[in-house]
Amino acid sequence: MQKKRMAPDDQIEILIAEDNLINQKLARAVIEKLFAGTGAKITVVDNGFKAFEQVIPDGKEGNKYKKFHFILMCKSSDLI
Repeated sequence: MQKKRMAPDDQIEILIAEDNLINQKLARAVIEKLFAGTGAKITVVDNGFKAFEQVIPDGKEGNKYKKFHFILMCKSSDLI
C-alpha cells in the first residue's frame, strides 16, 4: 500500500509527552515508522506541563491554539 503525502496545511501533527528519554526515543521511532512518507511532524516534550504549553496559547498577540491530530502522554507524568 502506497502512502499519500499530505499537503502542508494537512500535515499530521503529533505531540509526545514522555519524561523517560528511552521511551521518548522508542515512541518517536514507532510513530515515524507508522507515518513514514506522510510528512508527519512529531513534537516531543519531557513533561505534561510542556505538553500543555504546546497546546494552549500563552496570551501573546497572534499566538493561537496549536492543533495536534494525536497527543500521546505518559500517564505517570509528574507535572499535570
